[in-house]
Amino acid sequence: AFALLAPAAIALGDEAQEAFDSLYGAELRRVQASASTADDAVLAGKLVEAAKAAAQSPRLQIILCENAYALGHMNADGMDAAATAAQMLVEVDTAKRAERQEQLIAVQQRQYFRARGDERAALGESLLQTMIDMADARAAAGDYDGAIDMYRKAMSLAAMIKSDRRAAISAKLERVAEAQKLDRQVSLLR
Repeated sequence: AFALLAPAAIALGDEAQEAFDSLYGAELRRVQASASTADDAVLAGKLVEAAKAAAQSPRLQIILCENAYALGHMNADGMDAAATAAQMLVEVDTAKRAERQEQLIAVQQRQYFRARGDERAALGESLLQTMIDMADARAAAGDYDGAIDMYRKAMSLAAMIKSDRRAAISAKLERVAEAQKLDRQVSLLR
């Protein structure tokens, strides 16, 4: 089983962590102690369902999803739970959105490369959208190098899946490259 570390942001007296521990602590310890990752995948699915029901407590959702992701992404049977958890983390944990998008991309890439046929095409489009979203966010934050890198990765994937969005991605890439160039010129003038 995959060993989990307590989330770094948890402070003493964190009610959400206490609720998680009381509901899932014993089961989590049992799963961690087992040699199999199959039970990890099952618990990951259960934690995702609990996170969906915990919309009134974003902190509890984050804890549930962090654990679901950590358990699910190590096992093929847990990939769907890990992807759902990562997507929820992107939406809920706005303070760590870039890190959460990286997690989502990592699990979506694993899903994409394992899939076949129509499922692979659908997963490819989903991964492409996540890459574009991440590149857009990086560009908006002024991280032009990061945005360009992600747009290039998106272009490669778009070519691989024969997406009709290649021209739009190329246009975004050109705009960001131009913004980067202007930003560097302005920096030199200062």
